[in-house]
Amino acid sequence: MGILKYFAEGDHNRKILKAAVGLVRSISEDNIPDGVTLIYDKRNKLYSLQIDQVEYVIKSFKVPIFVQRIVYTFIRPSKAIRSFRNSLRLYQLHIDNPQPIGAAIEYSGGLLSKSYYLSEKLDDTEDIRSLMDGSLHDPELLKMVVHFIVTLHLKGVLHIDLSPGNILKSNCVRGHFFLVDLNRMKFFDSPLNEEMSYQNLARISDSYEVTNLLAEYYAIERGFDPQHAIKRIQKYSDAFFSRKAFSFARRQLKKEGLKNVRFFIYKYRLTRCLRKLLGSQSLYQAERNLYFRYIKCGDIRGAILRTESYE
Repeated sequence: MGILKYFAEGDHNRKILKAAVGLVRSISEDNIPDGVTLIYDKRNKLYSLQIDQVEYVIKSFKVPIFVQRIVYTFIRPSKAIRSFRNSLRLYQLHIDNPQPIGAAIEYSGGLLSKSYYLSEKLDDTEDIRSLMDGSLHDPELLKMVVHFIVTLHLKGVLHIDLSPGNILKSNCVRGHFFLVDLNRMKFFDSPLNEEMSYQNLARISDSYEVTNLLAEYYAIERGFDPQHAIKRIQKYSDAFFSRKAFSFARRQLKKEGLKNVRFFIYKYRLTRCLRKLLGSQSLYQAERNLYFRYIKCGDIRGAILRTESYE
């Protein structure tokens, strides 16, 4: 066990933080304490737990690589500390997020090893993925989401990972939203400018049609030109999802049991590069075949399909 440092406002929150971190650190393959539930398990882990009849969520960040351990120890705050500080800053700006309790840092060998961020658990909320992928058609709710994002931008808040999984909507109060996953944020003393705002909306929707509406609503509320906003936001969104298509495809193909996935994706990218360089029709056909076999499953927005005219 390493050395722990706790960051919390007030003795009560510090006590709760210590208890929560203690519970998570006691977890092993054959021991999960009563009342602790794993609710998310990917790069980082999220646990829900109850202390003194109150529900909390604790985020356990994975151990960084060695270089990052040095950076987070001596140069910049860890993700947990940034989450805590950003949450407090958002509350000062009257932007709702799960009530912050505190952060804890574990050191091993003089360097950061693990870090934890604790907040109260939100009741009866869900993310806005269904709205942003078009499976839920609710223009009025979309306008409310846009208003929430405009509020962030006007207050100088840049949530770098502004994705549909990081905005939660209340199922009790329509139009009430919460911001989560707070470690990657920037704060400015003035509203975000037009181009920065458009860039920030790049990953909010993987639906071309929803992005059109969202861009129009956003432009109207900010007093920008709607057609220009649609063009710019669609451009940034296509660029983002084109880049992500390869990692999306890799994960999907691995689920399907395909071997040598990286090789086939690399082959597609090389073929596309050569085709653009040489202008070869035969390479175009080979590229197109590779796209439909290996890339299309990851091109969830159809950005590459449209850009390369594969249809």
